[in-house]
Order: sequence, then structure tokens, then C-alpha cells
Amino acid sequence: MRKIIILVAILFALGMSNGKAQGFDGKGSLMLGPTVGLSWGAAFGVTGDYGLTDNWSIGGDICYTSYKSFYKYTLVGVLAAASYHFDFLSEGWDPYLKGGLGYFNWSNDAPDGWNVANASGVGFILQGGCRYYIKDNIALRASLGFPYYIGLGVDFKL
Repeated sequence: MRKIIILVAILFALGMSNGKAQGFDGKGSLMLGPTVGLSWGAAFGVTGDYGLTDNWSIGGDICYTSYKSFYKYTLVGVLAAASYHFDFLSEGWDPYLKGGLGYFNWSNDAPDGWNVANASGVGFILQGGCRYYIKDNIALRASLGFPYYIGLGVDFKL
């Protein structure tokens, strides 16, 4: 917990400094990048974001998370989302809120290979996050929410 508090404090302090590159471009900008994180277990995915206006973008996520105890739990999701990008931090920062819906497939397998439970259906994505542009076309991303409780990634402007 102490490491998370220190990380948040460092990100906040950096937010008060001048950025190295411009932030969210808005209309016509396309960002794409991998995500690693924690959900029920280790999580991996890809995030995309396309700017519609100066503050709004649409995009999607493909995510996979797996956790193994006595059973193996697996969650796969394909989600569509809209994001609102705030402009209250200094240049180079892109704080945002993201929400949307998608399709999830969840399974729970026993150690001997037989399927204990399987479900699929509509799920949601709800995240708060921030990008920090280290170059005009590369940004570091951190997010909190669901399906990743904590997600980290690198986004590339295409």
C-alpha cells in the first residue's frame, strides 16, 4: 500500500511540473497500446482511443485475466468505450474518465480439466486514468477501475 501512495505522490508532483510533450490531440488522433495490470490475477490487453472532439474520444479494449488457486479462473473481454479527457493539468498530461460496455466470457476450470462453470454476456468498463506524453507520439498510461483494478501501459500515437 505504501508503494501505491508513493507512486501517486510522484505522479501528482510530476503533474505540477511542465510536460515534455503535448497532451491529448483531440479530433482525429489515434492512440493504441498494450496494457498489463492486476484484476483477479495478472491481466493483459490492448487499448485503443480515437479522438472525436477536443475532450471526447471513443475506443475499445481487449482484455484477458487469469487467476489460479484450486480452480483456474479466466476472463476475456471485448469492450467499446467513450472517454472524457480533462485539460486541468499542465501540458503533456492527459487525465481521463472512461466508461462503456462489452462482451465478457468467464470460465472456472477444475484441476483435472473438467469445466466447473462458464458464463458470458454483457459487461462494463469504468476507469479513471492518466497518460503522460514522454514524446509527441508516445505516452505512459496508468488507470484504476474495471476490468483492470490497476492497469499500466504505453500508448503510441498513430
